[in-house]
Amino acid sequence: MKKTFKKIGIILGSIGVFSIFTYNLPVSVKVAEAIAAAVFKFKLPPPPPNRGIAGNRVGGASRISSKDPTNEGTNSDRHLTALVPEYRNSVGSEITKVWGLTTNEYPTLYFYIPYTKKSISHIDFIIADGDNLEHRTVYRDVILSPKYPGIINFSLPQTSAPLKIDKLYQWELKLTMNRQLDKEISVKGWIQRSGLNSDSIDSTGGRLAQRIKQESPNRQAAFYAENGFWYDALATLAELRIQRPKDLAIIEDWNNILKSVNLGKLANKPFVKSGY
Repeated sequence: MKKTFKKIGIILGSIGVFSIFTYNLPVSVKVAEAIAAAVFKFKLPPPPPNRGIAGNRVGGASRISSKDPTNEGTNSDRHLTALVPEYRNSVGSEITKVWGLTTNEYPTLYFYIPYTKKSISHIDFIIADGDNLEHRTVYRDVILSPKYPGIINFSLPQTSAPLKIDKLYQWELKLTMNRQLDKEISVKGWIQRSGLNSDSIDSTGGRLAQRIKQESPNRQAAFYAENGFWYDALATLAELRIQRPKDLAIIEDWNNILKSVNLGKLANKPFVKSGY
């Protein structure tokens, strides 16, 4: 299987960005394998050299009641975690950059929340304009905690201002705990919209953004992973993982993309919804 992935990865790399939609895979090669190949060789673009984009993708563990079911997990399971790449300027550096690219003007972000509803008062989700010194809020929502620990997603609604091309935006997910010593726990990072807008034209003369939407989720995931659009690749694979929970190929793709940014330990966590 791994040899197959490597061969497909070489093929995808050689044919370039746009021809992934016109290249016909051999009948014996499943689209899911092409996705896995792309994810297996997933290469993240370096973060912008902006000193102001430091963040933290892991929030400290809360000291909760011994009667709370959350205590049944391991120590590594009891940290709020953003499913986003992190970078360090150099070995041993204390400055961490939490950042990724999206093509979507209304992107979806994913987080692992390790606490039960009983432990959390509420959750704040914020996206702010990072180019503004005062970080003007683009979107803010206060939501209920899910009933059980798991992976939750937050999407920028279409009623809010869309993300603009090439602008940096900061996001924050903050948990306010119930009757705990560690009252608030948060993770912060950055997102940048880039590349594909409605005017992008592919090599065949078509509108690239429109063509991507017409492709199957499998091929969309392969494209995003191959071209470094972290938030889009993750969101597409997450939807496939939810829709096809027993598909071994999709499970492997999901595991691979999280392992690529050292979050493999969260690959088997369930998906949960707020307020449930």
